Amino acid sequence: MKTSSSETTLTLPSERELMITHVFDAPREMVWKAMTDPAAIPLWWGPRQYETTVDKMDVRPGGGYRFVQHDAEGTEHAFRGEYREVTAPERLVQTFEYEAMAGHISVETATLEEIGGKTTITIVSRFDSVEDRDGMINSGMEGGMRETYERLDLHLANRVAAASGDLVVTRLFDAPRELMWKAWSEPEHFMRWYGPKSFTSPECDIDFREGGKHRFCMEMPDGTRLYTAGIYQTIDPMNQIVYTDAFSDEHGTPIPASSMGFSEGFPTESTVTVTFEEIAGKTLMTLRQSRLASGEVLDNAAMGWNQSFDKLAESLRD
Repeated sequence: MKTSSSETTLTLPSERELMITHVFDAPREMVWKAMTDPAAIPLWWGPRQYETTVDKMDVRPGGGYRFVQHDAEGTEHAFRGEYREVTAPERLVQTFEYEAMAGHISVETATLEEIGGKTTITIVSRFDSVEDRDGMINSGMEGGMRETYERLDLHLANRVAAASGDLVVTRLFDAPRELMWKAWSEPEHFMRWYGPKSFTSPECDIDFREGGKHRFCMEMPDGTRLYTAGIYQTIDPMNQIVYTDAFSDEHGTPIPASSMGFSEGFPTESTVTVTFEEIAGKTLMTLRQSRLASGEVLDNAAMGWNQSFDKLAESLRD
């Protein structure tokens, strides 16, 4: 048996084994960190219908882990195991056990190889019996595996972007994707949260279609208004929004950032990409802003977006 999709392949090398290979467009150190960092696990581990929490994760020989998945109805599925070998960033050996079927334990050996900036991961799972292996396959694990790797691909793409100087902000909101979409596409929702803490958004224009224009406004506590404008390049309903953004006057005509008192290093125009992923009734939103300068410019942009998203989270509770 051999099945493959994109760069993921599942094979059965022996009666009690299954082998998974996948190619990530990211360096090995980055893939290893995603696999061994407790803070990263909830961002990609498991199918989208579940929210994952890390109950325990002690990545050392003899250390253990326990991950719990929660669906929108509150049902929990817990998984646990023990790390047997940890050789960073090349090899990780661990046991795997689904608590609802305690006693059926497999041993997973993951090896990572980097070639040309990409990383091939090979995971060989060995089961106690043919029945255990076939039971795992028949449980629908292949679909969940592919969805998990799709999520990890996205997580790594964001990390690669951040390493290249792009701003990447990821936030899990306790709201359905449809409501998050309205927060970005409808002016009355957008103005409730746009802008850093202590700023307001008194006006905005949104022509929400590909090729349509936007004009956003933030008002500072002293009454000074800052405008940005741009064009929507991609609108993939409920999934992705891509638009350009640049400082403008009140009419939406682009102006240099220096005329607003910003440093010469501030970019004339940037591209903002926002993606939405529904997880157990919540929404994982990732914002990526490219073509930003590094250093203080990037730090200030990150602070502004994070404060805006704090306001967004609060508005969703109202």
